[in-house]
Amino acid sequence: MMMMMMMMMPMQIIGLHDKANVPLTWSKLTESMDYEDTMSMMDVWLMLLFDTGIHLLVAWYLDNVAPGDFGLPKPFNFFLTKAHFFGHADSSGARHPGTEGVDRKFFESDPVGLEAGVRIVHLRKEFGPQVAVRDVSLKMYEGQITVLLGHNGAGKTTTMSMLTGFLPPTAGTAYVHGMDIRTDMAAIRQSLGLCPQHDVLFGSLTVQTNLSFFARLKGCPGSMVKAEVDTVLEEVGLAVKRSDLAAALSGGQKRKLSVAIALVHGSKVVVLDEPSSGMDPQARRSLWHILQRQRTGRTMLLTTHYMDEADVLGDRIAIMAEGVVKCCGTSLFLKKRYGAGYHLVLVKAKGCNIPALTTGIRNKVPSARLEKDAGAEVSLFLLDSPE
Repeated sequence: MMMMMMMMMPMQIIGLHDKANVPLTWSKLTESMDYEDTMSMMDVWLMLLFDTGIHLLVAWYLDNVAPGDFGLPKPFNFFLTKAHFFGHADSSGARHPGTEGVDRKFFESDPVGLEAGVRIVHLRKEFGPQVAVRDVSLKMYEGQITVLLGHNGAGKTTTMSMLTGFLPPTAGTAYVHGMDIRTDMAAIRQSLGLCPQHDVLFGSLTVQTNLSFFARLKGCPGSMVKAEVDTVLEEVGLAVKRSDLAAALSGGQKRKLSVAIALVHGSKVVVLDEPSSGMDPQARRSLWHILQRQRTGRTMLLTTHYMDEADVLGDRIAIMAEGVVKCCGTSLFLKKRYGAGYHLVLVKAKGCNIPALTTGIRNKVPSARLEKDAGAEVSLFLLDSPE
């Protein structure tokens, strides 16, 4: 109501000046034309400025305590807490016993000499009576790609949504380069790159403009935007498409643009939710090479449904089921633990002696066994026995 009144008062003052045939000049701003009303134009402007400040303060408070469906709500007295000014203490360096109900023998020991860019500490998320994520503790290391595997409903997307600030955790937390996702999300987003499962692009803007927008959103200085955009477009192979509208790109090219948005301005933490979905095999291979080159100096988290993609890209692979991380380690570690092996497929020459071939292979790999002998192919299973 006060804002509306202050919007009407200038028109009334202008009308009084016009009626008295007295121009409203800078020298008249502090003078009142109505002896019964002592308000001048300057008084109205000051009241509007004060009213604007009040509205901004209320909007800032509500944005923090009631951010809506997506965001991390803070307690009503958050501005009085120590954490608001100094952040939560980073307790992530402590060794955590792991997730509930899992066997620690399926978790490989931490790599030596690497810094954990992301530390998830007893993270939990409930939607009413349903528990989507249970007591998850996990470390992701700088310079590595951590692959998160799991069937639909395993808790992968919910975990990623909490890491990126879309959902608040019910319990526990995560630290991104020492910053707590509960209190420091605004600072975390300055160095966070996200490629969501579904492309979020401005179809009416060009490829270059889309990338420039997100670069500026991440805090890239205006003088550096063009060079940064050119570098990333060359890296992902979209330089020739820079002037095309995003809506005109193919499905695979849109995914590449989404990956480019996640990488632009040197994001230190990059979260990729099924980045290769919808790509043909050649484009997927190209994307793998991009991510392998770009992982240096970054902490990458990637989800995928392709086992070969996880095997090629994953420095460490974590498998989730029922909201719990069941195992985590390198591809070789997991294969050894679960007793998996390899399929050796050979094309037979004319007159091939299968028993002699099998014996020769067993001399090198004693666990090898004949799996299939059909047509022009012979397949052997090479068992990698668990430790």
